[in-house]
Amino acid sequence: MSCEQGQCCVAGSRVFVQEGIYEEFCKKAVEKAKLTVVGDPFEEGVEHGAIVSVYFLSLFYSGNRSLVSMNVC
Repeated sequence: MSCEQGQCCVAGSRVFVQEGIYEEFCKKAVEKAKLTVVGDPFEEGVEHGAIVSVYFLSLFYSGNRSLVSMNVC
């Protein structure tokens, strides 16, 4: 009901994880990500299609570099 009014955040780039389960969460998140099928979004079984613009591609890569430099997952 209030999803589009700033009352909830569904951005996958922001995940809060309780400190006590952090290591296990990272392990499982990486395992799950490795199983993701990437490819042509019109093919059956593909879960993640192409990035639609150079702008979004740059955001993706800059985010990944940040995570690596912070030694996160």
